[in-house]
Amino acid sequence: MDINYFTILQFFNNGLIGVILGGTIGFLISLYFATRCRLSYQSLTYIEDDNLKYPLNTYIAIWNSGNKVIRASDITLREPLRIIAKKSQIIDQPQIKKCPNTANNLNLELIDEKVHINFDYLDPGDGFLFLITHGKGLISLEGKIIGGNCRFCGDIKFYDGRLGVRKVCSVLIVLVAFLFSLNISTGYLPLAFNSVNVYYSMLLVFVLIAIFGFCTANKQFPANLRIKLPIKKRIVSHKNIEKLEFR
Repeated sequence: MDINYFTILQFFNNGLIGVILGGTIGFLISLYFATRCRLSYQSLTYIEDDNLKYPLNTYIAIWNSGNKVIRASDITLREPLRIIAKKSQIIDQPQIKKCPNTANNLNLELIDEKVHINFDYLDPGDGFLFLITHGKGLISLEGKIIGGNCRFCGDIKFYDGRLGVRKVCSVLIVLVAFLFSLNISTGYLPLAFNSVNVYYSMLLVFVLIAIFGFCTANKQFPANLRIKLPIKKRIVSHKNIEKLEFR
């Protein structure tokens, strides 16, 4: 079957499609060039004992998710970077699991039941992963970065970090390319779609979802901090930590 280029051109010549594509491209360009000074973190809490016995163990991944170098001098003395277990206490000295860039000179100190975080600098994408043992309390990163901020990105859901999100988005892009190629080469159109325009609109939505996924991948920790948990550990959402009933 001949490829109907006119139908394809007619679809992309639609005013609404142009607005959507133009807005998306403009947003991505502004997002890429915007100056950001940001330290992001994610956490994953698990229970060592299935009988809900105290204490809890939490992996914390912290990384520079902005596009500026964060130096030690950017951290205020009055509000240093520290991990706090609210309504609870951190029991033992934190264990550094991963710090790919050793030049960061990472140092974690347990002072007054708070983990104080010190480093020389963090380039964009630099980060580290450590493990703490604590009681039934929410974990949070506190401190003040001059001209920047700290951002909590939720529970760790992809153990290989942003690589996991990008894999899902890549599969979606490949699927869209396959369906689009199948249509223009054979004229195949699923029965659920009564017109080519509706079909192409669906593919465009999938592309936009994939683009959004690639953008939000920055909220996942770098892949070089990937986590490998022991088998059969009970994972606890940070929202449910304070609801646990220990024996």
